[in-house]
Amino acid sequence: MDQHSSTQNIKDQFVIGRNPILDALKEKQNIEKVWIDKAIRGPFEKELRYLCREAEVQLQVVPKEKIDFISRIKGHQGVVAQISHIDYFDLDDVVQWCYEQGKTPFILMTEGIEDVRNIGALARTALWFGAHAIVVPFKGGARINAGAIKSSAGALLKLRVCKVSSLPKAIEQLKGQGLQIIAADMHGTNDLAKSIDINQGVGLIMGSEGKGISSNTRKLVDHTVSIPGAEQMESLNVSVATGILMHDIYKLIKENI
Repeated sequence: MDQHSSTQNIKDQFVIGRNPILDALKEKQNIEKVWIDKAIRGPFEKELRYLCREAEVQLQVVPKEKIDFISRIKGHQGVVAQISHIDYFDLDDVVQWCYEQGKTPFILMTEGIEDVRNIGALARTALWFGAHAIVVPFKGGARINAGAIKSSAGALLKLRVCKVSSLPKAIEQLKGQGLQIIAADMHGTNDLAKSIDINQGVGLIMGSEGKGISSNTRKLVDHTVSIPGAEQMESLNVSVATGILMHDIYKLIKENI
């Protein structure tokens, strides 16, 4: 069976019920996301919130109908959790590994990208152009579910994925390790080669198609870059824009080896 066929058969798996989910979180099982009925209050809700926060697992409060739809059974007790398909990497460990291997760190970071098809396409592009990791926020980002893995053609199963609780902290962390942080922005410079010193390694931030990067993120980056074009459209699809910029960075790294 080829890689494409095997990824198309991937299905999401869930933990259902209060005690099973609490046990899974306490035992440090790899949980992607938890949904809880908005009507639930009391000790269970407080403990669930605490455990999710400790494990950096997104907890979303939703109507009961949403829980019914996800779980597909009646005895869900108002809570359901998705088991993660992947093991997440520590961002600091990835960069350290790059330096130990004599590699120029190349990290793709995402902000506000919620569509699983986009995150899948970005992962596929990142793997093709030799990125060492993709960074996703545990809040406000797409789930790494079966749909994302299928869209990535299996790239999310091969690429190092780092889930971070705070993108600003992750940016500061990478800058502290010597990387330059650049972000795609419509008002940035068009000359990527003159904007960065490729010897330092690069963290590339891609924002959502509608909003782009946030103002807080823009304050932290070293450079913003744009993609020149005929400007007959307002913007490019985020996966297309990512492919163009990652190709440019990939060429700079190759030329510097």
